Amino acid sequence: MTHVPPGLPDSAFFRGEVPMTKQEIRAICFAKAQIQQHHRVLDIGAGTGSLSVEAALLAHHGEVVAIERDPAAWPVFRENIRRFEVNNVVLIEGEAPEALVGIGKFDRILIGGSGEKLENIIASLKELCNPGACIVANAICLETINSLQQAFRVSPFEDWDVVQIQASRGTLAGNKMRFVPNSPTWIASARFKYER
Repeated sequence: MTHVPPGLPDSAFFRGEVPMTKQEIRAICFAKAQIQQHHRVLDIGAGTGSLSVEAALLAHHGEVVAIERDPAAWPVFRENIRRFEVNNVVLIEGEAPEALVGIGKFDRILIGGSGEKLENIIASLKELCNPGACIVANAICLETINSLQQAFRVSPFEDWDVVQIQASRGTLAGNKMRFVPNSPTWIASARFKYER
């Protein structure tokens, strides 16, 4: 298994027609998540597996459990796992929150997609978090970031934080450079409060 810093180039991943978290967003997600080599990581709405792959490279003595509901994404996900030779990743073909039952507790939780079930997923987090667990969620819609801030600014969560990023990538237009913007993305994070 090759150990690399987070923020791998998008071109390193097989994508097909499946949505993928872009390089710049992934880099900030992992800066917020601070994944350690022994962590158990949950990736909800895994898509292509770009977050799962990078989490697995960081938590190389831990485990990554990925949840993905879209059958079209499953072979794409598996191809990226094969491509990066990560063997500490488990894919659960199912939909959150139903697929979250009985899968244990985690040190880090990444939420990339929620399939219109974000509030139910957030309600499940209490059963999924080890004390001090960090949750990092990406959102591209105002309604989603509003739901996240309402949930993460109250107990049992603490250390609420949110950043917004919009990256524009340079591309050639003839012999000149122009910039093509990606969608603005909010990256929200919080910590599961440790209560004695």
